[in-house]
Parts: sequence; structure tokens; C-alpha cells
Amino acid sequence: MAEAFVNGRAVPATEAVDAAARLLAGARAPLVSGLAADAAAISAAMDLAKRLGAAVDHAHGPTLAKLAGVMASTGTLSAPPSEVRARSDVLLLAGPQGDGALSAYVAAGVATTVVAVGADARRMKRDGRRLVQVPAAGDREVLAALAAIRAALAGRLAKPPRAIAHAAAALAGAAYGAALYDPVSLPEPALMLLMGLVDDLNRNTRFTSMALAVPGNGMGALLVSGWTAGCPLPYGHRGDGETDHDPLRYDTARLLDAGACDAVLWLDTLGTGVAPPVRRAPCVTIGAGPVAGAAVAFVAGTPGRDHDAVMYRAEIATLAHHPATAASDAATATSLIAAIGAALPKRAAREAQR
Repeated sequence: MAEAFVNGRAVPATEAVDAAARLLAGARAPLVSGLAADAAAISAAMDLAKRLGAAVDHAHGPTLAKLAGVMASTGTLSAPPSEVRARSDVLLLAGPQGDGALSAYVAAGVATTVVAVGADARRMKRDGRRLVQVPAAGDREVLAALAAIRAALAGRLAKPPRAIAHAAAALAGAAYGAALYDPVSLPEPALMLLMGLVDDLNRNTRFTSMALAVPGNGMGALLVSGWTAGCPLPYGHRGDGETDHDPLRYDTARLLDAGACDAVLWLDTLGTGVAPPVRRAPCVTIGAGPVAGAAVAFVAGTPGRDHDAVMYRAEIATLAHHPATAASDAATATSLIAAIGAALPKRAAREAQR
């Protein structure tokens, strides 16, 4: 049985489920957000949002919306890290690389040249490998450096700076290159420019791109959104029951700032570090521990630890099975969301009888 709290007081799970159902069903503009969980829990949360007519977003919604926008406007050429590691002879590190773990995994492969634009590539240095460093501090300088490299490749710079010229030459000489980028840190203009650079390189050689994973199973949430709602995150539900993708209208921060939501279901069983907005709207939280200030809080197991789960696996760039590493009897987020959903019609029936 799940640990559950109502206004900070420990209660039986059934009482908390009823309280959560009352809060969410009584809201005029509910929001389902966080979504840092396994695929089954995300899908269950989206199904519940449909019944509630709620807006739906992720803890890293702006990043996911940025990725979806670039895919729609410019298109992308991409490959999974396992393929890049095994086949790419030239790597372009475009901007900061997050914690560097996935980039290091890829760089441990066959790459003979690493071009780093605003990225620290020192940990990738090894015998026989060439490093081309293009200094760029901050978003604007990364954007300017990528633009200069693209211009140099097109022959539009008469006298490019030495680092830019070396970078352009290294990229042009690739047999099968790959551009690595962190969608969290790279701004949308730079991301669009990078996709254009990759497209330019493919006119004369083979070049692909690889996005680092978005925290909180963000990539997994984007995939689930595609087959569940038929659109990327964030999205809302129109009066006719259809979904509506709008990165501004359904952005969690904007909704809270505008006072445009009156109840929130916040799902985070993976620990994104993004705090639920308990001080800004009444919240039902489902996470790894109780949340101070939440109207209703449930404690659920961690996917991939307490129970088997399907989540995004960065190495293969798709959803994969993650077996439990320390299986326990902790309640799953999926079961808790299902219980809240089952309580909604019961509440409606009770009110109809009155």
C-alpha cells in the first residue's frame, strides 16, 4: 500500500485517492505536469489529463518544445549513440555537453578527430586523436562560431579565423561525422543553425547528429506524447476533445504565472530536481517521497529500481526495458494514477445522486 498524505497528514491511500480525485475533478483549468516517470505512468497521466480536459507538460517542457519545433521547421538527421560510437570518424561537440557522460561514451569509439565548439574536450584526448578547439563562451558565441564554420564551408569567408578554418576543414574531411549537442543548453537559433550545418555537410559527405538525453525521461515523454496525443509536448485539450500543441499557451511556468491553472497533478518519480509548484496552485504530487505543501502527496516506487519499467535509453536512442535493480512492494505511479482515475466517476455518481 502506498504512503499517502493529505495536507501533510499521513492518511490511508484510499482517503488520499478520494481527496486527489475531488481536487482534480473540481478544477476548472487543471494541469498535469512533471511527467518524469516511466512510459506506463506517463501514458496513464496523459489518459487522466484527457478525462480532466487538462493541459499537459513536462518538467523540461521548454526543451522538448524546442526540439519538436526544430524537427518540424528544419528536419533533423540523427543516429543513436551506439552507431555514432562505432562508425563516426569525426565528432562535432556543439556547445556544452551536459555532464559529459554520453559524449565520453561516444568518444570512446572510433573517432579520430574531435571538433569542440564551446565544449570541454580535454577528457576525450588520446593518442592518435586530433582535437580542434573553437573557443566560445556562452550561447551567443556558440551561435556565432557555428555560423562562421557554416560560412567557411560554403566559401563565404575570405579569411576565416584559424580555429574556424581548421574546424571547417576537419568537418569537411569526415567520412561519417556526427554533431553532438545538449538540447537543454543549446538555444533554438543555434540548434536550427546546427541542423543546417549538418544538412550542408551531407552534400559532399555523410554527417548526422545526436541529441543528449533530456532529464526526467524527457525523450521518453516526447515519444509517449506522440502516440497518445498525436502531438508533441506541451499540449492541451480543446472543447471538442481534440489535442492542441502550443508551446506558449500550455507552458507550465506561463500557466502558473498567469494564474491560469487551479490544480496541478505533478508526477516525478525520477527526481528531476524541479520542484513542484506547491506554493502557486493546489497540488497532487506523485514522487519518491512526500512533498511539503502539497494538498495531496503519494510516495511511489522509482522505475528501474523498485519495479521494472520502460524508459528512454540514451545509448540506443529509444525506449527500452529497465529491470528493477532492487525490487520492492512500493506502489507504482501507474497504479496510483489509475486509482485516482477510477475515483473520478464514483465522485460524479455520488454528486448526481444528491
